[in-house]
Amino acid sequence: QTLLRGVGLELSALNCPSRRALDDPAGGSRFVDHLRGVMLLASDLACPCVIVALPSVPGAVDDPRASALREALAALAAFGDRIGTRVALNTGAATAESVRNYLDTFDSDTLNVNFDPTDALRAGAAPVSSLEALFG
Repeated sequence: QTLLRGVGLELSALNCPSRRALDDPAGGSRFVDHLRGVMLLASDLACPCVIVALPSVPGAVDDPRASALREALAALAAFGDRIGTRVALNTGAATAESVRNYLDTFDSDTLNVNFDPTDALRAGAAPVSSLEALFG
């Protein structure tokens, strides 16, 4: 942090790509532990945000992947609330409306969206209308 500030730089976010997914019932908990470490690193670097991929917006509530995703995001939200680091989700091909509706079911300001216009195009939507749906 001192080194970055010494040369006039600040980090806006740390991207955390992974082969694992938050909704993986078998390996999701290891990925959540890894993300907690990344969130601690971000906090140490005075970086407010960690970016991670949202695998998909769950459809059926009884799907094991939906349960795993909800548990993972709830754990990350609680941890982020404690240390002051936000989690920004890349939406992928999910529609902006489905992502916003899903995130609204969580009682935390820690979970956010990393808006990428190409994700909106992949979902078959106009980037401006997707932006309005997410943040408007």
